[in-house]
Amino acid sequence: MKNGFCLGFIVVTGFDPNKKLKACCGFGGVYNCNPDVFCGGSGELSLPGVGPQFVKVDSAPDPQDYIVWDGIHLTQATHRLITSSFLTGQYVISPPGFNLKELCNLDFSQF
Repeated sequence: MKNGFCLGFIVVTGFDPNKKLKACCGFGGVYNCNPDVFCGGSGELSLPGVGPQFVKVDSAPDPQDYIVWDGIHLTQATHRLITSSFLTGQYVISPPGFNLKELCNLDFSQF
């Protein structure tokens, strides 16, 4: 995920690239993601320098600050950002005067 587009998206939208590329709900590694134990699960993992250890995987207390939920799926905050960006025309090239927010009378006050 270290290409220019992804890093540009993260910086433009206010996500911190040092923290936000990590999974909100995961365990271990650089990206807080381990394919042997997924979000909400538990199991025994062999940890470097520690050996076998039982772990339970829970989410971070601030999921709204993460881009990725479990290393695979996006968080609600990310889906909200993508959807509102599309519906407001912020990142969409459309004909002049075409604004879905205005045309559909959309209310984004709760976003």
